[in-house]
Order: sequence, then C-alpha cells, then structure tokens
Amino acid sequence: MNIKYIIASILIFLSVQVNAINLSVSECREMALRNDEDIKIAQNRVRQSDLDRGIAKSAYLPKFDIIKCRPENINVCLFFT
Repeated sequence: MNIKYIIASILIFLSVQVNAINLSVSECREMALRNDEDIKIAQNRVRQSDLDRGIAKSAYLPKFDIIKCRPENINVCLFFT
C-alpha cells in the first residue's frame, strides 16, 4: 500500500514540468521592484500628491459664476469671484 503512494508521488513529481528561467542579477532586481507591493503603494502616494498639487494650483485660477439672466441683462450675467 505504501509502495503505491510512493510510486504515485514519484510519477506526479516527474510529470510536473519546471519552468525555470535564467535571470541576471539586474533582471531579478528589476522584477522584484516591479512586483513589490510597498513600492506600488509609494508610487501611488507620489501620484496622489501630484494630483493634490494640481488641485491646489487651481485655487489660484479665477472662478466664474454664471447665473440665469433675462436677455436684456445679458452683459451683467457673468461674475468673477
């Protein structure tokens, strides 16, 4: 009975194909950095800070308020705030 399990496990082990790839140290490092979750989180934080900076810069742009006006007062309807 134990021999059957041993033979079965050996056959399964031999039937599994190993896909080994040869990498240089720099390629291995690059792959590790590309897949590292902490680095992805840091990159997302940098991107978020860039977007926040753009939002903050937009505060310096003039703001326009357009209200519904009657046709005779059309020149007065655009307000800068």
